[in-house]
Amino acid sequence: MREFAEQFVNRYGVAVDVAIHAPHREGDQRNHHAHVLATTRRLEAEGFTDKTRVLDAAKTGGVEIEQMRGVWAELQNRALERAGETERVDHRSLEAQRAEALSRGDELTAEELDRSPEVKLGPAASAMERREMRAAEAEGREYEPVTERGRAVHAARQARAMFRDMRERLDMARKTYGVAREEGQGRVSAGLAALRAAAARDGHERSPDEIRDRLAKIVERDQGRDEPEGEDSVEKRESVKDRLSSLLDPSRPVEIEHGGEERELDDERQVEKERGHDLDSGGGWGL
Repeated sequence: MREFAEQFVNRYGVAVDVAIHAPHREGDQRNHHAHVLATTRRLEAEGFTDKTRVLDAAKTGGVEIEQMRGVWAELQNRALERAGETERVDHRSLEAQRAEALSRGDELTAEELDRSPEVKLGPAASAMERREMRAAEAEGREYEPVTERGRAVHAARQARAMFRDMRERLDMARKTYGVAREEGQGRVSAGLAALRAAAARDGHERSPDEIRDRLAKIVERDQGRDEPEGEDSVEKRESVKDRLSSLLDPSRPVEIEHGGEERELDDERQVEKERGHDLDSGGGWGL
């Protein structure tokens, strides 16, 4: 907070007062916060002088406020890094963040950002929801929001948690795939290991329907990024989704169709070698 206040003083030449508040005893105990008060006049050697209009003017106000929001985001992210936290904040709009994600090909993040901003609960709704949370915890039951805004916020946070979980699963899949390939496994075998690692992360099994579509997009993009969208491409996409449905369910035996017969995956490499093909020479399962 001191550095933010100093930057505010240096940029606008005003006096700044910072008050750091602890959470209210009946409120959210995570709610440590600060209030930053600034004078409307510049403070110089002879005292307060002219009023500063840069934050109020239509031409400069928006730009300056955005600049200071960026300063605060940078300072907050530095503090999070020092504390060993992985979370980061971004002061930009969801639309701007999504556009950047699409520009770098990060479709999962772009999908996560394709949402409306979270609504503000307000003090009355926040108090009602906190009471319900405490009651649910005391009674050993699952918390259910009791206000309309509370339900909207709860649903949005659950959706973001799902996307974070999905991203972690994809990261694990990529790492598992890389290790398997370094150990000499073929693309298909490594892909199977990666997908099952993603499905069983932390021992919490997810149903194939929950993640197969998004994983299919990743796998399909790596296999045929430059292929035109025709009947073959559509059939391939459906085939990928069907295959993922079985791959992500460890209770089902993994089989592939080859030469009109159903063969176990363990036999696939031998079959291909007997036919004079190298399984790793094709597109494979790249994550």
